[in-house]
Amino acid sequence: MKIKYLLLCFLTSILLTFSYPNFLEKDVNISTSFFIWFAYVPLFYVIFKTNNSRQVFFYSLISFSVFYLLSLYWLIYVKPMGFFAFFAWIGLSVLYCAMIMSLSITLTKKIFDKYKINFIIGLPAAITFAEYLREWLFTGFPLLNPAQSQYNFRFFIQILKYTGSYGAVFFIILINIIITKIILNEKIKNVYFYFIFLMLFSFILMGNFVKKSKLEPVVVGILQSNNDQSVVWDYEYKNKVMQKYKKLIFDIKDKKPDLIIWPETGYPGILNIEKDAAKNISDLYFGSYTYHIVGSDKASKNSSGNLDYYNAAFLITPDGKIANDYEKNHLVPFGEYIPFHTLFPFIDKVVRRYGYISFKQGKELKIFNFKNFKTAPLICYDSMFPEISRTCVKNGAQFLSHLSYENWYGSSCASAQIFTNIALRAIENNVWVVRCVESGISGIVNNKGEIIHPTKLFEEISFATTIYVEKDKKLTFYTKYGNWFIWFLLVIIILNIIFRKKNDNTNK
Repeated sequence: MKIKYLLLCFLTSILLTFSYPNFLEKDVNISTSFFIWFAYVPLFYVIFKTNNSRQVFFYSLISFSVFYLLSLYWLIYVKPMGFFAFFAWIGLSVLYCAMIMSLSITLTKKIFDKYKINFIIGLPAAITFAEYLREWLFTGFPLLNPAQSQYNFRFFIQILKYTGSYGAVFFIILINIIITKIILNEKIKNVYFYFIFLMLFSFILMGNFVKKSKLEPVVVGILQSNNDQSVVWDYEYKNKVMQKYKKLIFDIKDKKPDLIIWPETGYPGILNIEKDAAKNISDLYFGSYTYHIVGSDKASKNSSGNLDYYNAAFLITPDGKIANDYEKNHLVPFGEYIPFHTLFPFIDKVVRRYGYISFKQGKELKIFNFKNFKTAPLICYDSMFPEISRTCVKNGAQFLSHLSYENWYGSSCASAQIFTNIALRAIENNVWVVRCVESGISGIVNNKGEIIHPTKLFEEISFATTIYVEKDKKLTFYTKYGNWFIWFLLVIIILNIIFRKKNDNTNK
């Protein structure tokens, strides 16, 4: 272990941390996002200079652990978990995120050293595969994907319309490798490098020249109520909350919104089993043209005659009827459902409402139809996973509606990190995204990834604005074919290994 190498690893950690919303800049727009284009260089320098696989693993683990610990510090703010929030923070940062990245790099180092293959393709592929693993392994945690740091680099990030986030990840890592090679005074002689580089650059150009189609306006209202849900949901609390929503809706009535979106679990109760609940919501606004998407708990009887509970979103018609509902598809483990919850009683508080402990997972992605428009509701964690949004758009959604509750994380960068990740869904599918958060950062993302009207943390506010949708939605290449780029990389790596082995056998 060399002190010089350790310092270089720490430098990568710091540069990566400040490439995203962080403990100093907690907004969606940060001044240091460009750091990502050279943030990996110190660590890559160490990896290139180190032949021992154990040392490669050690240095990689140190670097990524510090990065994730600094970036995910807000996990310790989840007060209902008490002291165990520290275990969640360390476990997710070190034992999950950093471990996946480190093992991927180390395994790649061993394979590519064995077959004498240039790291110019291997290392970007390894990190891209690691990001893909983070999306689904053990239910997944895809936050802090390198692509999200560049959501505001409008020209570059349009590549997502063709490759999804993984093409952007590969390109970012590729640039870091090139810089490292220049520092080491090494030449790039890999034909695959030039082919992939030109291909990805072509996708960037093509993404900026998407054909314009006929757009129609939709006026959407957002209610950021800043309610604290960590209290007893009694009659007094419920009445106070509903009066607050009435005021927020009154503030935007002159805009005549077509749709008003409430935050996740914004309704303080179980909407589908409470008499006149939907009618009471529609009565908060006396227009005959406004629909509501309301976040609420849902209860329904299962085959055993017992009640199952869901984190849901309801579409309420102007005349106070439930037109449709959606049950959250991707639940947060140890947050919304408790595996072996009898072993972890301290976490019960996080999701307890009226005596029930955890939610059931929804099985179907839904499209809400209103006024000849179509939107897909995404609840909190749903938005992190590209496949969920992609499927919704393939099924006909013209824009996405994101409902979230982020009070848990206090005055931290968590909401900004989540928002910048969600911006990727807009670019990938060339749709607008409307985001309504209880106390985090609400706002609009247009189809190019630009965040419009971002609110402030813990701000009680409502606003209405116009978004634009394609009536005859044309699917992007990514929406049609998904994560094809991952499998393309796998084919390139296999071909590289086969040709290397063939050449070695020929030269013997």
